[in-house]
Amino acid sequence: KPGMITAYLLVIMDRLAEFGKPIRLSGRYEVLAVKIYTEITSFYNIGGAATLALLLLIPSLLAFWGQRLFLKKSVMVVSGKSQSSDFDWMGKTPRLVLFLICLLFSGLVFLMYGTLCLQAFSHADNFSQAWQLSSKSLIDSVALAALSGPITSLLGIVLAYFVVRKRFFGRRLLESVSLFAFAVPGTVLGLSYAVTFSHPVAFLPSLQGTAAILLILFVVRNLPVGMQAGMASLKQIDPSIEEAAKTLGAKGWTLFRRITLPMLAPAFFTGWAYSFVKAITAISAVIFVVSGKWSLVTVDILGLVENGELAYAAALSVMLIGIVLAVLGLIKLFVRAL
Repeated sequence: KPGMITAYLLVIMDRLAEFGKPIRLSGRYEVLAVKIYTEITSFYNIGGAATLALLLLIPSLLAFWGQRLFLKKSVMVVSGKSQSSDFDWMGKTPRLVLFLICLLFSGLVFLMYGTLCLQAFSHADNFSQAWQLSSKSLIDSVALAALSGPITSLLGIVLAYFVVRKRFFGRRLLESVSLFAFAVPGTVLGLSYAVTFSHPVAFLPSLQGTAAILLILFVVRNLPVGMQAGMASLKQIDPSIEEAAKTLGAKGWTLFRRITLPMLAPAFFTGWAYSFVKAITAISAVIFVVSGKWSLVTVDILGLVENGELAYAAALSVMLIGIVLAVLGLIKLFVRAL
């Protein structure tokens, strides 16, 4: 029950933030994320878009706080006499039904990817034309995603270390604030960054149209996952290992760098892989901050679809999928070698 309700609330947050699919498939059925985008691009109505963003933010935050509150209260211990390993509590018929349902959904997923590949390879020039149109955007996407990955993962592990291992006033607040970006829909986050950094803020110059605003957005957006991976790993590491290092003279940064951080290597690369994938496939959070100087391949794919160039969009999508699979494979091999 706790897992089902938590998953339900997480899905609510994720679907409220959805932008890429509704903008092409929703037709006359309007969703707030797309409405915010059209208010900016069609009417340049920043005030109206901000109002809609607030309306979208409220249910997202309610789902986030509900999930956190329920998860906190639902920690329980289930005990009882263990059964033998060959005990079939489900039965053959329900198991077969569930297997067929999973098979159906898996088949639909492969069908969609297969259709995409058929469209991409429908003409020999699709890939070359797509590369000519969006080579810069593809390179920019890979560069920014590759740069944001280790920054996000390392920052998440450092924050996780302070939350799990240290005791100080405001520790829970730090954890909540760090996870807050997960609850904010991408469209809302992107709009707020575009408005905030369109002019100088404090000691920062205007970041609109620069790579810095994209990099900051990627790091903030994906930080909760890197932090959660670090927290999960730290809770599985016995603190006595660090205490033994302290008795031998290791302190502060030396203790973290030489003892704790090496043990967190799998969590670091898990956060890196997730951050890379989310950054290179982001669309809703970056649609307001891309520019001619720094564009992203996902925005180009959306533009090609809107212009009816489906074959070129499919070719770019296949390129993107290939890059993601290659990077994930390399990271997995590297983690296995550790």
